[in-house]
Amino acid sequence: MALMLPRSVFYHIPKTGGTWVRQAIKNAGIPTVELGDTPDPGVNKHNRFVSVDTMGRFTFAFVRHPLDWYVSFWSYRMRTGWMDEDCLDPYMSKDFEEFIRGVLRHLPGQLSHRFERYVGPPPGVLDFVGKQENLAEDLIRALRLAGEEFDEGKILATPPQNVSVNRPRYSSDLLRAVLESEYPAMVRFGYASILGT
Repeated sequence: MALMLPRSVFYHIPKTGGTWVRQAIKNAGIPTVELGDTPDPGVNKHNRFVSVDTMGRFTFAFVRHPLDWYVSFWSYRMRTGWMDEDCLDPYMSKDFEEFIRGVLRHLPGQLSHRFERYVGPPPGVLDFVGKQENLAEDLIRALRLAGEEFDEGKILATPPQNVSVNRPRYSSDLLRAVLESEYPAMVRFGYASILGT
């Protein structure tokens, strides 16, 4: 669900560190209200920007490098079980490479499209989009930009959340295929320069 703070709204994009962000916000003493509740919380766990009235508040979310995002999604499903709630679930496999190849064949660029559903088409509709790779620093920056009052030390002291230990590796051809498929997200969120693509 989206999380409403006194002066901002956090949009939780799946597998981008949102569980940690929620805990860090709580630890920092910022009061919150969950937005978008439904009778079945699993149905509306992650709100897109169009589905929430922000009432003029500062809006922010986080993205993640596509290569790591797919690893995180697959690892999470391997830990918790495959479900029928995500467009990637039909390609379930205990073999990471088989899973990725199914996704690339049937849903090329799905993560680029997923990110766009949350942050809007370029240039975007959110006020700030941080990166999971700089989660604590970017959360602090977003909260400062929003004018929230918080304890920065408690954010920095928040331990990792929802971490998977089963982290598969990409073969070189599969890595290249994912980077090509997710090139829009790579460019838009500044990941392309990291790998020299």
